[in-house]
Amino acid sequence: MDSLGNIAVLGGGSWATAIAKMLLEKNDHIWWYLRRDDRIEDFKRLGHNPAYLTSVHFDVNRITFESDINRVVEACQTLIFVTPSPYLKGHLKRLHVRLRDKFIVTAIKGIVPDENLICSDYFNQMYNVPVMPKRSP
Repeated sequence: MDSLGNIAVLGGGSWATAIAKMLLEKNDHIWWYLRRDDRIEDFKRLGHNPAYLTSVHFDVNRITFESDINRVVEACQTLIFVTPSPYLKGHLKRLHVRLRDKFIVTAIKGIVPDENLICSDYFNQMYNVPVMPKRSP
């Protein structure tokens, strides 16, 4: 993939908030999937995540907030998943847009419950997302 295109953060916790802040250091705009509309409204009003890393402020005009995962996946070429591993399958069950031709990054800690797979292997096996080959030392 030559260009990262529109970049989305999917998740609303402290790790997702930190990643979003880093992305905005190098990008003019990001999309941000938060599942709760009330959190989105509070975030916009306060200028920071209302629940995590509350001292980290954002220019909310540079963020497209969205509670519909399908709109985010449809609009973005790069998807950075930062949801807690126990909730990944629940978020993906709502997804009706294909992940084909998307650049998927998983910054998720842990394994997918009931599958005993790390998240990159889960995306590979369930959604046919290619896994980057390991580099030789």
